[in-house]
Amino acid sequence: MDLNVIVAQIGAARPKIAARVYQRQGNHKFDDRLTLGRNGKAQLCRRNYGEAAGVVYTLNGRVAPGGAFAWNTAACAYTGDIEAPVALTGTDAHGALEFDGGRFAWAPLRDEKAAKELRLTRVKVLLGK
Repeated sequence: MDLNVIVAQIGAARPKIAARVYQRQGNHKFDDRLTLGRNGKAQLCRRNYGEAAGVVYTLNGRVAPGGAFAWNTAACAYTGDIEAPVALTGTDAHGALEFDGGRFAWAPLRDEKAAKELRLTRVKVLLGK
């Protein structure tokens, strides 16, 4: 499997979207979300649940020409173990992704609209239209 195929599907989506957000499924103590943009940029955000709720780390990267993630771990301030997916190993009929042969699927959560469309919406709201 190649992540470039998934990026191309996001770019070809109609109505036009800027990115697709995936959420890691399964029973674990973190809320992991992966945002994959139509331009090949990626962002992984890990959050805590409960009393210590908040962002643990945010990791930026891109889809490399070989079809795997290239994460910029040097720019991440978090010093603990970073569990970031690398290679896509499978998909299912519902659009969920599986990375590195893992036991957790990453299910599509939502699509993000293009920034230009969002700005127009905000202007309409401010003007009351």
